[in-house]
Amino acid sequence: MSFLELINSAFLSLRTHKLRVFLTMIGIIIGISSVVVILSIGAGLKAQVNKSTSDVDANTITVNFEPKDERSSSVVNPFDYKDFQKLKNVDGVEKVSKSSNGLENLIGVNQNAVFFDKQTYLNIDKYNNDNLNLMYGKNITKEDSDFKNYVIVLTNEHAKALFGNDLKDSIGKGIKVKGEFFKVIGIQNQDSSVLSMTKDYVPGFAKDLLEDDTSISSIDVKLRQGYDSKNVFKEVKKELEALHPDVKGTYTQGDPNAISKTFEKIISSVTGFIA
Repeated sequence: MSFLELINSAFLSLRTHKLRVFLTMIGIIIGISSVVVILSIGAGLKAQVNKSTSDVDANTITVNFEPKDERSSSVVNPFDYKDFQKLKNVDGVEKVSKSSNGLENLIGVNQNAVFFDKQTYLNIDKYNNDNLNLMYGKNITKEDSDFKNYVIVLTNEHAKALFGNDLKDSIGKGIKVKGEFFKVIGIQNQDSSVLSMTKDYVPGFAKDLLEDDTSISSIDVKLRQGYDSKNVFKEVKKELEALHPDVKGTYTQGDPNAISKTFEKIISSVTGFIA
């Protein structure tokens, strides 16, 4: 049988079994599309991680703590909020803040809220121009942060636990959180699900006050222009060792790209396995 006859026989077979050919084509298209989509999602996640890393200020160094004994880290805190003001006295330091990470942004700060004889646990996060689905009241504004206004936007579930079913009447009332009174200015419609967590929002300064020292796993130190990061870190390390003489361990300068590299490896492994 010649090559031309083989081609004619193949086309004849395709015309004879149209349904089988159609189903085979659908299988191939779905298979290839699935692989392309999975690889695209993996590439998108990598790009997002790289973007997050590139957004970090080049003049900011991260200070971590490595305990000599893992059990000792639970006894003495290597950082506390009092350090922030004292470290600003170190030559070359412009600003000190708690390092932010993905897990913190997901979970928030858990604190107990009290309204007379009723109480509930809140999951508090910093309001950052989030698009809230407000039922009553208003959003937190920049002025609330600038003038240190103790205000809060509650979820509908937490508002019901504190004030009952009349949510509109709860606007303007005060609740006590960690010794401070917060004025309720808004109620948002936010239902909990497996993939999301309900959050109550406060101005940024208030979230810092509500956090405990134990929540500080590392700190970010912003340098003044013209200062060398290695020299400033040495002075910061000396100051921290003087402020926390009882801790057993070492203060280290973090690699800003370490987290992104770890995430990239995880994403590549998962993407390859699924593909």
